Amino acid sequence: MKKIVYSLIILLFLVTISISTASKVHASEDKLTIYVLTKKNVQDNVFKKMIENYTRTDVVYEVPEIGLYQVTGSQEELKKLVSHNNIVKNHTLNTTKNSHKTLVNAQTTNNQNINIPKWQDLQWDISRLTSNGENFITKSNNNNTTVAIIDSGVNNHPDLKEALNISKNLVPKGGNNGQEELETGDISFHSDFLGHGTMLAGQMASNGFSKGLYPGLKINSYRVFGSESAESIWVIKGIIEAAKDDSDVINLSLIEYISRGDNINEHGQIDSTDKIKYEAYERAINYAKSNGSILVTSIGNQSLNLKDKTQIYKYWKDINPSLSTNRKIYAVPASFKDVVSVGSINHENIISNFSNYNSADIYTYGGDNRLVDSIGSEEYISNRMFEKEWILALSPQGGYTYSFGTSLSAAKVSAIAAAIIEKNNYKDKPDLTERALYNMTNGNKDKLLLELQ
Repeated sequence: MKKIVYSLIILLFLVTISISTASKVHASEDKLTIYVLTKKNVQDNVFKKMIENYTRTDVVYEVPEIGLYQVTGSQEELKKLVSHNNIVKNHTLNTTKNSHKTLVNAQTTNNQNINIPKWQDLQWDISRLTSNGENFITKSNNNNTTVAIIDSGVNNHPDLKEALNISKNLVPKGGNNGQEELETGDISFHSDFLGHGTMLAGQMASNGFSKGLYPGLKINSYRVFGSESAESIWVIKGIIEAAKDDSDVINLSLIEYISRGDNINEHGQIDSTDKIKYEAYERAINYAKSNGSILVTSIGNQSLNLKDKTQIYKYWKDINPSLSTNRKIYAVPASFKDVVSVGSINHENIISNFSNYNSADIYTYGGDNRLVDSIGSEEYISNRMFEKEWILALSPQGGYTYSFGTSLSAAKVSAIAAAIIEKNNYKDKPDLTERALYNMTNGNKDKLLLELQ
């Protein structure tokens, strides 16, 4: 067999990413930026007309379809604005500033030359799901089924030729807290700095040296992560935009932990940030489903039992030390009933040691790191043991990388959901698509998605 010498960058990348919170103070102490959530029956033009009455306030980011806005202004003017109870349902004036960084771990060794006779030797996950390549999903000539990836963008890659259908940047100028200098705010700016979105696209649509489950699938990319992290409102905007663009499947390989109710900050004040975000996510998901999209989400890489309230609260408290609540904490958006939540299993069909659990609707291959924990990283890398349990994925530089995470599992399920829609003419029928997807586990009590038929 002819061997191809290929340069491969090995990257350990924890590939479910988290989201920063949004209420913050700008450089000028007199200026605040807050969330405002209007009542459901309030039209956008009504809210905007009200804003005009306050000369020192401006809308800086908006999702008018669900009544979610970021508004900047003086504390005095904002206080008057949010007092309109007939229009404003909730707001985040006088809340605690929090900034959660993206959860990314990276370990790199450069330019290792390896012999690659065929893709099956490295993509054990795709090989198993497709019966060694016999059951790849194939696209009909007359169908326009698309999957939206709401993530860090998707770079051009040799294995993704003609896969990108729509690309929109939803990160505003300056990015998170105005600190990301590379963020221009241009809707056409689409560089994937984190590499996460490019990886997801590869799991779905790669059709080159590496293979995705659905080679050639059309991808709609909505860039909501900048060079560091994202704000919840950008992600929510992405859900709305994907639905408006008639995306059949919306992939959300991201997670954040939020309370459904008000929290109390260190000064004893009510902090409504979580409460607003929870309802905004709920409105966005309902909007997308009512427009015919099925939403697929990852359940997170924190090894948490998502039915253990104490464990989830402790994790939330560790990243929100200045807040307290007596309300249940949710892993969002995976916890919503109108999404398909996906966890990870390893090469032995066991729940991966990083994967959250006791919440997923479906589990499929996302890798593992049990072996590296047992033998150590030096032997693991030098003897190429990572090939046994990590997942080959696309790197944003145009090469390849090894990764693991529930994000990769969710991407695979998104591709399969697209195939179900196309095969059965289930466009705009998310409930039927979801039912067919669950049927693919063949009644497996562990809900494992092991092989395409």
